[in-house]
Amino acid sequence: MKKIAIVMAAALSFGLLAGCRPTDFKKALGDWQLVHFEKDGVAQTIAISTLNIEEDEAAGSYSVSGFSGVNRFHGAYVVKGKQITVPVGFASTRMAGSPEAMEFESLFLRAMQSPSAWSVVQEDGLPMLVIESGAEAAKLSFRPLGVHDAVWKLSAVNVGNAVVSVEIANGATEALPMLEFSRDGAVSGTTGVNSIYMDYEIDMATHELTIAPGAVTLALTADENAERLEREFLHALAEVRKYSISGDTLHLLDENGTTLLTFQKQDFVL
Repeated sequence: MKKIAIVMAAALSFGLLAGCRPTDFKKALGDWQLVHFEKDGVAQTIAISTLNIEEDEAAGSYSVSGFSGVNRFHGAYVVKGKQITVPVGFASTRMAGSPEAMEFESLFLRAMQSPSAWSVVQEDGLPMLVIESGAEAAKLSFRPLGVHDAVWKLSAVNVGNAVVSVEIANGATEALPMLEFSRDGAVSGTTGVNSIYMDYEIDMATHELTIAPGAVTLALTADENAERLEREFLHALAEVRKYSISGDTLHLLDENGTTLLTFQKQDFVL
Protein backbone atom coordinates (compact mmCIF):
# COMPACT_ATOMS: atom_id res chain seq x y z
CA MET A 1 0.00 0.00 0.00
CA LYS A 2 1.10 3.56 -0.64
CA LYS A 3 2.60 5.32 2.34
CA ILE A 4 1.72 8.94 2.99
CA ALA A 5 2.98 11.01 5.87
CA ILE A 6 0.27 12.59 7.92
CA VAL A 7 -0.05 14.41 11.20
CA MET A 8 -2.43 12.61 13.48
CA ALA A 9 -5.64 14.58 13.63
CA ALA A 10 -6.44 13.85 17.25
CA ALA A 11 -5.76 16.88 19.41
CA LEU A 12 -3.79 15.69 22.41
CA SER A 13 -2.85 17.84 25.36
CA PHE A 14 0.76 18.38 26.23
CA GLY A 15 2.13 15.56 28.40
CA LEU A 16 4.43 16.19 31.30
CA LEU A 17 7.25 14.01 32.46
CA ALA A 18 7.87 15.35 35.93
CA GLY A 19 10.43 14.96 38.67
CA CYS A 20 13.58 14.57 36.60
CA ARG A 21 16.50 16.75 35.59
CA PRO A 22 17.14 17.35 31.86
CA THR A 23 20.38 15.37 32.07
CA ASP A 24 18.45 12.35 33.38
CA PHE A 25 16.64 11.99 30.09
CA LYS A 26 19.93 11.20 28.38
CA LYS A 27 19.58 7.73 29.92
CA ALA A 28 16.70 7.19 27.52
CA LEU A 29 18.71 7.96 24.38
CA GLY A 30 19.02 5.16 21.84
CA ASP A 31 16.89 2.36 20.43
CA TRP A 32 14.25 0.45 22.40
CA GLN A 33 11.92 -2.51 21.80
CA LEU A 34 8.51 -2.64 23.47
CA VAL A 35 8.30 -5.77 25.66
CA HIS A 36 5.30 -5.07 27.89
CA PHE A 37 2.18 -2.90 27.67
CA GLU A 38 -0.49 -2.47 30.31
CA LYS A 39 -3.86 -0.74 29.96
CA ASP A 40 -5.91 -0.22 33.13
CA GLY A 41 -3.51 -2.60 34.87
CA VAL A 42 -4.15 -5.41 32.38
CA ALA A 43 -1.35 -6.72 30.15
CA GLN A 44 -2.11 -6.29 26.46
CA THR A 45 -1.08 -8.37 23.46
CA ILE A 46 1.60 -6.32 21.72
CA ALA A 47 2.80 -5.99 18.16
CA ILE A 48 6.47 -5.46 17.31
CA SER A 49 7.03 -1.82 18.25
CA THR A 50 10.26 0.15 18.46
CA LEU A 51 11.31 3.53 19.79
CA ASN A 52 14.33 5.69 19.01
CA ILE A 53 15.18 8.76 21.07
CA GLU A 54 17.89 11.18 19.91
CA GLU A 55 19.00 14.54 21.24
CA ASP A 56 18.47 17.52 18.94
CA GLU A 57 20.76 20.09 20.54
CA ALA A 58 20.00 22.77 17.95
CA ALA A 59 16.27 22.57 18.64
CA GLY A 60 16.69 22.05 22.38
CA SER A 61 14.55 18.91 22.20
CA TYR A 62 14.67 15.16 21.81
CA SER A 63 13.42 13.59 18.59
CA VAL A 64 11.22 10.53 19.02
CA SER A 65 10.58 8.03 16.23
CA GLY A 66 9.84 4.38 15.72
CA PHE A 67 7.52 1.67 14.50
CA SER A 68 4.11 1.31 16.15
CA GLY A 69 3.12 -2.13 14.90
CA VAL A 70 1.77 -1.05 11.51
CA ASN A 71 3.15 2.40 10.77
CA ARG A 72 6.23 4.55 11.28
CA PHE A 73 5.92 7.61 13.52
CA HIS A 74 7.99 10.57 14.67
CA GLY A 75 7.63 13.52 16.99
CA ALA A 76 9.54 15.37 19.71
CA TYR A 77 9.89 15.59 23.46
CA VAL A 78 10.83 19.12 24.56
CA VAL A 79 12.90 19.62 27.72
CA LYS A 80 12.49 22.84 29.70
CA GLY A 81 14.15 22.89 33.09
CA LYS A 82 12.86 19.88 35.00
CA GLN A 83 9.84 19.49 32.73
CA ILE A 84 9.49 17.58 29.49
CA THR A 85 6.51 18.37 27.26
CA VAL A 86 5.24 16.50 24.24
CA PRO A 87 4.07 18.65 21.31
CA VAL A 88 0.58 17.82 20.08
CA GLY A 89 0.44 15.02 17.55
CA PHE A 90 3.06 12.72 16.06
CA ALA A 91 3.57 12.45 12.32
CA SER A 92 2.81 8.96 11.05
CA THR A 93 2.54 6.97 7.88
CA ARG A 94 -0.90 5.65 7.00
CA MET A 95 -0.99 1.96 6.25
CA ALA A 96 -3.68 -0.53 7.12
CA GLY A 97 -3.12 -3.64 9.22
CA SER A 98 -5.24 -6.24 10.93
CA PRO A 99 -7.98 -4.89 13.24
CA GLU A 100 -6.03 -6.17 16.26
CA ALA A 101 -2.80 -4.47 15.14
CA MET A 102 -4.57 -1.21 14.35
CA GLU A 103 -6.28 -1.19 17.75
CA PHE A 104 -2.97 -1.79 19.52
CA GLU A 105 -1.25 0.90 17.47
CA SER A 106 -3.91 3.46 18.39
CA LEU A 107 -3.46 2.69 22.11
CA PHE A 108 0.32 2.76 21.81
CA LEU A 109 0.46 6.14 20.06
CA ARG A 110 -2.02 7.76 22.42
CA ALA A 111 0.04 6.63 25.40
CA MET A 112 3.30 7.78 23.82
CA GLN A 113 1.85 11.24 23.25
CA SER A 114 0.46 11.67 26.75
CA PRO A 115 3.24 10.56 29.14
CA SER A 116 2.96 11.44 32.81
CA ALA A 117 6.13 9.78 34.10
CA TRP A 118 9.18 7.91 32.88
CA SER A 119 12.12 6.07 34.36
CA VAL A 120 15.07 3.93 33.35
CA VAL A 121 15.46 1.02 35.77
CA GLN A 122 17.62 -2.08 35.95
CA GLU A 123 15.90 -5.43 35.59
CA ASP A 124 17.70 -8.77 35.17
CA GLY A 125 20.93 -6.86 34.65
CA LEU A 126 19.58 -4.83 31.71
CA PRO A 127 18.16 -1.31 31.57
CA MET A 128 14.43 -0.94 31.00
CA LEU A 129 12.72 2.27 29.90
CA VAL A 130 9.28 2.65 31.49
CA ILE A 131 6.84 5.28 30.22
CA GLU A 132 3.54 5.79 32.02
CA SER A 133 0.49 7.64 30.74
CA GLY A 134 -1.97 8.77 33.38
CA ALA A 135 -4.43 9.99 30.73
CA GLU A 136 -4.52 6.55 29.11
CA ALA A 137 -4.00 4.52 32.31
CA ALA A 138 -1.18 2.85 30.40
CA LYS A 139 2.33 1.63 31.19
CA LEU A 140 4.87 0.81 28.48
CA SER A 141 8.14 -1.04 29.14
CA PHE A 142 11.00 -1.09 26.64
CA ARG A 143 14.24 -3.08 26.46
CA PRO A 144 17.34 -1.78 24.64
CA LEU A 145 17.18 -2.72 20.97
CA GLY A 146 20.39 -3.40 19.09
CA VAL A 147 21.91 -5.65 16.49
CA HIS A 148 22.57 -8.24 19.18
CA ASP A 149 18.85 -8.73 19.84
CA ALA A 150 18.15 -11.06 16.92
CA VAL A 151 19.34 -13.45 14.26
CA TRP A 152 19.34 -11.53 10.99
CA LYS A 153 18.75 -13.03 7.53
CA LEU A 154 19.86 -11.14 4.41
CA SER A 155 16.94 -9.89 2.31
CA ALA A 156 18.42 -7.22 0.02
CA VAL A 157 21.76 -5.98 -1.30
CA ASN A 158 23.08 -2.81 -2.89
CA VAL A 159 23.86 -3.53 -6.54
CA GLY A 160 25.38 -0.13 -7.23
CA ASN A 161 22.38 1.91 -8.28
CA ALA A 162 19.66 0.44 -6.07
CA VAL A 163 19.00 -1.84 -3.12
CA VAL A 164 17.14 -4.89 -4.44
CA SER A 165 15.98 -8.19 -3.03
CA VAL A 166 18.47 -11.03 -2.94
CA GLU A 167 16.29 -13.08 -5.28
CA ILE A 168 16.24 -10.33 -7.91
CA ALA A 169 19.92 -9.48 -7.55
CA ASN A 170 21.35 -12.99 -7.40
CA GLY A 171 18.64 -15.44 -8.31
CA ALA A 172 17.05 -17.88 -5.89
CA THR A 173 19.63 -19.40 -3.57
CA GLU A 174 18.93 -22.26 -1.22
CA ALA A 175 20.84 -20.73 1.70
CA LEU A 176 21.04 -16.99 2.37
CA PRO A 177 23.61 -15.15 4.49
CA MET A 178 22.74 -14.75 8.16
CA LEU A 179 24.36 -12.88 11.05
CA GLU A 180 24.11 -13.09 14.81
CA PHE A 181 25.78 -10.48 17.03
CA SER A 182 26.72 -11.48 20.57
CA ARG A 183 26.89 -8.98 23.41
CA ASP A 184 30.63 -9.62 23.88
CA GLY A 185 31.60 -8.07 20.53
CA ALA A 186 31.63 -11.17 18.31
CA VAL A 187 29.57 -11.76 15.19
CA SER A 188 29.04 -15.16 13.62
CA GLY A 189 26.93 -16.54 10.83
CA THR A 190 27.06 -17.76 7.28
CA THR A 191 27.63 -16.31 3.85
CA GLY A 192 25.25 -18.89 2.42
CA VAL A 193 28.29 -21.00 1.54
CA ASN A 194 30.78 -20.59 4.39
CA SER A 195 30.67 -19.90 8.11
CA ILE A 196 32.12 -16.62 9.35
CA TYR A 197 33.48 -15.46 12.72
CA MET A 198 34.32 -11.76 13.19
CA ASP A 199 34.56 -9.03 15.81
CA TYR A 200 32.52 -5.84 15.80
CA GLU A 201 32.43 -2.48 17.57
CA ILE A 202 29.19 -0.59 18.11
CA ASP A 203 27.99 2.69 19.57
CA MET A 204 24.25 2.40 20.15
CA ALA A 205 23.90 6.13 20.82
CA THR A 206 25.39 7.22 17.48
CA HIS A 207 24.48 4.06 15.49
CA GLU A 208 28.11 3.59 14.48
CA LEU A 209 29.12 0.02 13.65
CA THR A 210 32.29 -1.53 12.25
CA ILE A 211 32.93 -5.20 11.51
CA ALA A 212 36.55 -6.37 11.52
CA PRO A 213 37.92 -8.99 9.12
CA GLY A 214 37.84 -12.44 10.66
CA ALA A 215 37.79 -16.15 9.96
CA VAL A 216 35.90 -17.62 7.00
CA THR A 217 35.72 -21.33 6.24
CA LEU A 218 36.87 -22.49 2.81
CA ALA A 219 33.97 -24.51 1.44
CA LEU A 220 33.35 -24.32 -2.31
CA THR A 221 30.10 -24.31 -4.23
CA ALA A 222 29.06 -24.98 -7.81
CA ASP A 223 26.24 -22.43 -7.45
CA GLU A 224 27.49 -19.32 -9.26
CA ASN A 225 24.76 -17.16 -7.75
CA ALA A 226 25.66 -18.23 -4.24
CA GLU A 227 29.36 -17.65 -4.93
CA ARG A 228 28.69 -14.15 -6.28
CA LEU A 229 26.43 -13.30 -3.35
CA GLU A 230 29.09 -14.46 -0.88
CA ARG A 231 31.67 -12.21 -2.53
CA GLU A 232 29.33 -9.18 -2.50
CA PHE A 233 28.29 -9.89 1.08
CA LEU A 234 31.83 -10.06 2.47
CA HIS A 235 32.86 -6.93 0.57
CA ALA A 236 29.86 -5.01 1.93
CA LEU A 237 30.55 -6.09 5.54
CA ALA A 238 34.00 -4.51 5.30
CA GLU A 239 32.42 -1.19 4.26
CA VAL A 240 29.85 -1.04 7.08
CA ARG A 241 30.13 2.04 9.33
CA LYS A 242 26.58 2.60 10.56
CA TYR A 243 23.31 0.77 11.12
CA SER A 244 19.60 1.46 11.56
CA ILE A 245 16.74 -0.69 12.78
CA SER A 246 13.12 -0.24 11.71
CA GLY A 247 10.62 -2.72 13.09
CA ASP A 248 12.02 -6.14 12.18
CA THR A 249 14.45 -4.78 9.55
CA LEU A 250 18.16 -4.07 9.98
CA HIS A 251 20.02 -1.83 7.53
CA LEU A 252 23.82 -1.84 7.42
CA LEU A 253 25.14 1.44 5.99
CA ASP A 254 28.40 2.88 4.70
CA GLU A 255 29.99 6.06 6.05
CA ASN A 256 27.72 8.20 3.85
CA GLY A 257 24.55 6.55 5.14
CA THR A 258 23.98 4.51 1.98
CA THR A 259 22.35 1.13 2.59
CA LEU A 260 24.70 -1.75 1.75
CA LEU A 261 22.77 -4.72 3.15
CA THR A 262 19.25 -5.23 4.50
CA PHE A 263 18.27 -8.04 6.88
CA GLN A 264 15.04 -9.38 8.35
CA LYS A 265 14.77 -10.38 11.98
CA GLN A 266 14.43 -14.14 12.42
CA ASP A 267 14.48 -14.70 16.17
CA PHE A 268 13.93 -11.91 18.70
CA VAL A 269 15.73 -12.49 21.99
CA LEU A 270 14.44 -10.66 25.09
